[in-house]
Amino acid sequence: MDPAARPSELTTVIVIPDAHASPGQDFRRFRWLGRYISEVRAITDGRLVVVNIGDFADVLSLSYFDKGKRKAEGRRYSDDVDACRDALCQLHMAAPKKGVEWVTLLGNHEHRIDRATQEAPELYGAISTTDLGFEAHGHTVVPFLHLYEIEGVSFAHYMQSKMGRAISGVNHARSLVLNGHTSLVVGHSHCLDAYWDAGYAGKPIRCLSVGHYYETPPAEYLVPAARARHWAGIVTLHNVANGDFDLETLRMDTLQQRYGD
Repeated sequence: MDPAARPSELTTVIVIPDAHASPGQDFRRFRWLGRYISEVRAITDGRLVVVNIGDFADVLSLSYFDKGKRKAEGRRYSDDVDACRDALCQLHMAAPKKGVEWVTLLGNHEHRIDRATQEAPELYGAISTTDLGFEAHGHTVVPFLHLYEIEGVSFAHYMQSKMGRAISGVNHARSLVLNGHTSLVVGHSHCLDAYWDAGYAGKPIRCLSVGHYYETPPAEYLVPAARARHWAGIVTLHNVANGDFDLETLRMDTLQQRYGD
């Protein structure tokens, strides 16, 4: 890369994959993450951005697929909100108070709240995604299916195919390259996958699916083969510039070993 094309300030991006915080979970994993962010801030010069890729909150009480089923009995919206806020508190108590930009992309699980207000207009004004607490912690909140760009790399919860479905599959990252032709980081599939390519005039194209950030995959909707492909951890992009970056991954059990109580 031409040195003159580099930004004057180095940029590091820590990506929080789908965390699915829900009632009854142990939220220690968010303290581990906050401590990791603090360590990165202490040893990194320049700009540090933490991007929550979406589905941080599970919002099981508003699941369209479970509506009217026995397993939905006892679920409460207030409990979902409390769980998300608790997870955020655990994260921010351990994370730096200054020197970090926080960005939250709303995923399809948070979007359950907006969809509920569309399907039941009487809920409009009574519930909203602001209940989850992201803005209260200083996050820039990006609407569902919108992109957020940092130094030539776009971030989204997921990208849609021409049929309106989420792009995923065994070769998820390659599919993103073929559909978008730009550097892109997504969540949603819960699998870790990367594909590097080059576009016109050698412009780098780096596409990445970042896995998830919970300890036990939800068994109710995953067949064993799909569950085996899931990856739990944190992804960090170093030296982000002009659509390119250096990639670092840390498994969740590594984070626990380094930053656990």
